[in-house]
Order: sequence, then structure tokens, then C-alpha cells
Amino acid sequence: MTGERDDFWLAVHQLSVALDDAGLTRQERLEFAIGELSRMPPTVRREMLRELRNVAGDLLDLEPLAVSAVNEREQVVMGPQRQVS
Repeated sequence: MTGERDDFWLAVHQLSVALDDAGLTRQERLEFAIGELSRMPPTVRREMLRELRNVAGDLLDLEPLAVSAVNEREQVVMGPQRQVS
């Protein structure tokens, strides 16, 4: 199971890098992503929408839990002086 967890966080990192590479501003990144989606075959576009909904919803729920987990772990390891926000 450890490898799968590592794969998950590696995928998050790769998505972040892909977004950064897509443009300097948020608008540029969004326009790039929509342009790429528009060029895909119809069945692939539908699958990408399904996957985007799945990922986006889970990431929104995951973010505050991840921040809390990192803060708790760092308090145990380093003491209460370091906090992630």
C-alpha cells in the first residue's frame, strides 16, 4: 500500500507541474487546459470531465485535511513553532 500512496502524491506533484507549465497566469493555464480538452475525441472529453469532477471534489475535501495532518506531524517532530497554512 505504501507504493500506492507514494503514487498518489507523485500524481498530485505531476499535476501541479503540468499546470505550472501551461501558463504564467491562472487564466493562461485555464485557457490551455480547455484548449487541450477541446481537441480530444468526444468520448475522451466525456471521460476527462468525469475524472475531473472526481478529482476536483476530492482535492477540495483533501486540502484542509492534508494541512492539518502536516501541522500535526510537524508539531510532533519539530515542536509547535512551525505551522503550514
